[in-house]
Amino acid sequence: MKDHAKHAVYEWIQEYGLISYEGVGRSYQTNELRDLQYDTFRALWKAVAHHEDIFFISYDKVFKSLDLWQGFYTRHITEPQMLGSKLNEHLVDKLNEFINEEESLTSPDVIKLKVYSDAKDSLIELQKAKLEAEKTWLETDTGVLSWFDQLFEPGRRDPRYSYGFKDSPIYKAWSVCMNIFELFGTDPMTGHSIPDGAFNIDEQGRFASHHIDRDNKVSLALYDQILTWNSYHPDPYESFSELMGETHQRMLKYRLRKLFELGINKDESLVQGSNWITEDDFKAIFPDNLEFKVEFRNGDRFEGSLFYLWNDVFTESTFEDKLNKINDRIQTFRDAIKNGRNPYLEILKGFYPSVEERFLENALTFATAFSRLGVERLTPTERGHSAGELAYIWHIYLMKQAFNLE
Repeated sequence: MKDHAKHAVYEWIQEYGLISYEGVGRSYQTNELRDLQYDTFRALWKAVAHHEDIFFISYDKVFKSLDLWQGFYTRHITEPQMLGSKLNEHLVDKLNEFINEEESLTSPDVIKLKVYSDAKDSLIELQKAKLEAEKTWLETDTGVLSWFDQLFEPGRRDPRYSYGFKDSPIYKAWSVCMNIFELFGTDPMTGHSIPDGAFNIDEQGRFASHHIDRDNKVSLALYDQILTWNSYHPDPYESFSELMGETHQRMLKYRLRKLFELGINKDESLVQGSNWITEDDFKAIFPDNLEFKVEFRNGDRFEGSLFYLWNDVFTESTFEDKLNKINDRIQTFRDAIKNGRNPYLEILKGFYPSVEERFLENALTFATAFSRLGVERLTPTERGHSAGELAYIWHIYLMKQAFNLE
């Protein structure tokens, strides 16, 4: 009777689509892996129900008890996200706390201990299965080509965009990380450092990838994107595209990267404190006669140098504060190199822990698969789309450095 009920519930879940299989065939995900994740979540529910002695408890309350955000269940079951290794470790740690707490009692409840142990074993099994699925997927050449070409198909959620941009969690993760590695999380138009909260699903703020070419929103190329957040996207970034065109936007992004490189490579003897970039450095790369235009939806329009935009238009923080935050990131980058650590990962750890937790694992999966395509795919071939549709050569060099790929 128990097995029959369990089978009936499973069939009902399958029939009504409560488990998302969107990632199957488009990533390392398989039907079995998605089902295993669902079974693991059921085991976690059972563990928390026993721990709290509440057997009519919602999944949202379960994951709140496990120090995770509201909607965690939905994102991982009815949406195609897989449980990352850091979150898996976090949940194993919580179950270990439950076990230690119960074992410290004079008369431990053996049923509770078994439930906790079963949930922990399920998490470990899920992590092993996930790693094995990723390994198999990455080692299958036809699979690599398949996932790559599928990125360019119309999006399921919104066909105006490509599948990769709207529906692929590994591409999204890679894009976010690469854009942060490139400009250290600085919004080019405003000079503000994008807050870490914009990448935390539990926060109101949300990051946004702005397409430089408004008429080419299907593009997946890093050189066609500017990473920002919803405080400035779409307003006034969309007007920025219309008024400035592609050339100025690309110039803005390119020159800002050159400014960071100036600070990264500057002779230490020429620097006072940690002022790796000065106002003079900024104006040498963005002179006053290089003008930019923005217009807000309320009709307010501004035109002037980038210094003017950073200092007089987007005034939530001063130009000096913006420069100080950039210099803090450059200092972290330089210190990491000096101490033999990966400077790009130190940027995430120091300034974007939400990105590190939420996106880094998927970004590495994408970067590993992408690097296997080889530089020869930078030009179109008969086998499908080219790697050049995602990145320039220097982006690939940056990717290999950041993700420790050969």
